[in-house]
Amino acid sequence: MNGFFLPLLSAFFFSISIPFSKELLNYFSPVLLSSLLYFSSAIFLIFFKIIYKSDETKIKKDDLIYLIGIIVFGGFLAPLCFITSLKKLPASTVSLLSNFELIFTVLISIFFLGEKKDKRFFTGFLIVVIGLFFVTDISSVDFNKSVLLILAATLFWAIDNNLSGKLSVKDPYIISIIKGIVGGGINLLIAFNVETINYSVNKLFYVFLLGGVSYGGSLVCLIYSFRFVGVSVSISVFNSYPFIAFVLSVLFLNESVSMGVIIGALLFATGLLVIMTASHSHLHSHIVEHEHFHSHNDGHHNHKHNEIEYTKKHSHIHKHNIILHSHTHLDDSHHRHH
Repeated sequence: MNGFFLPLLSAFFFSISIPFSKELLNYFSPVLLSSLLYFSSAIFLIFFKIIYKSDETKIKKDDLIYLIGIIVFGGFLAPLCFITSLKKLPASTVSLLSNFELIFTVLISIFFLGEKKDKRFFTGFLIVVIGLFFVTDISSVDFNKSVLLILAATLFWAIDNNLSGKLSVKDPYIISIIKGIVGGGINLLIAFNVETINYSVNKLFYVFLLGGVSYGGSLVCLIYSFRFVGVSVSISVFNSYPFIAFVLSVLFLNESVSMGVIIGALLFATGLLVIMTASHSHLHSHIVEHEHFHSHNDGHHNHKHNEIEYTKKHSHIHKHNIILHSHTHLDDSHHRHH
């Protein structure tokens, strides 16, 4: 259940950014605020990394191709397409089309990364998608180049999600710090080119706090959840954030409640429960030699080394016995077989 708690916590952290960013937009121009939130997440996580010592697996040379992909697709192309389309599309259309990130992410994880899913997952996933689309009217969408740009942005973020999933056994803090710095820098360049810069020095502390928690904390939790339950399940659960944000908006901004949102939320919650009880079982083997953060009480790691390392979580290259077996499992870091 910890694996499902993490994407829910990530969704909660990210949902905080929506109502509170709306308030901060009274003092900051939109893209500049996005840039500062990214930078704040990196600064927050750097401080956290210094205080919280861990032996997470370091990023190696072989990981750079994935990291570059994360930077290009998630840090550059996606926000560029998103911001460009945002200037010409109504908020309702953007909200509707943003749901395609979930669809693209799950399709990529299944057809290109080989995540295995049962009928229960697909049933829950379909209910979740219906719930998300129920709150908006697809007939109101006027398809044009801006719509294609927002769809491209969701595809690029979906690729980013899956590449992040490939690196989920590496140090989530370092990955999130890099994404924060790159995302902040790119959004800052966009801000200087597309909008009049407005800011309030007095509100910078609140921006730092919001960015650290809603961007930094959210991303770290999401990468950890990729490690424990896989990309498609994590993103399906994470997409509860619009409903959490709506509840926060009602509570703090006194926004009204529509019947469509209530029905959509009920459908989403139903689909989520179905997804969280889905798993699969088949004959499979495990990677014989690899490196990742682990302990010796998880049923997969029984190799020997000195007593100090043996009693705490640590990371090093280690071998597993060749085992061919069948049991119920999710697409965690030990079960990414094809």
